[in-house]
Amino acid sequence: MKLSEAKSKSKKRYYHASNNKFKPGKILVTGGELGKISYLGWNSKGIYMTMSPMPHFTIAKDAYINNWIVYEVVPIGKVRHGMWDDLVTDRVKIVKVTGNARGIINNRIKGKPKEVLALLTKAIKNKNFDDIMPPLGSSVKKKSQINHHFKW
Repeated sequence: MKLSEAKSKSKKRYYHASNNKFKPGKILVTGGELGKISYLGWNSKGIYMTMSPMPHFTIAKDAYINNWIVYEVVPIGKVRHGMWDDLVTDRVKIVKVTGNARGIINNRIKGKPKEVLALLTKAIKNKNFDDIMPPLGSSVKKKSQINHHFKW
């Protein structure tokens, strides 16, 4: 089965944020594969992904400050769970640019840059986004649960 066929059969979408620029079709390789150095320039344990274009809380602040690029990717090989609620694999193929991290974060968290950075710092401290924003696709039942920082 070709990679393009595998993508069309799978409805799951995976996202990877990076401060590097890639063209669609580029294959990223982790340092864990056959002793190769990863595209990051160091021997990483994998290429980390999420199921949402929102950068993972562990990198969101850096991605926001440095305006990383978020890519839709197709994992090549086995996908396993990372340390948190992220996913990791040894190789991915870049499908397309989804957007820049700052824009994606600003669409979810409203406020001045200092306010957004404070909320991202809180997410890192708490090891999740749960306190500052509900997960994508969740339904908010009570109006009191809606924080003025968020766009719904």
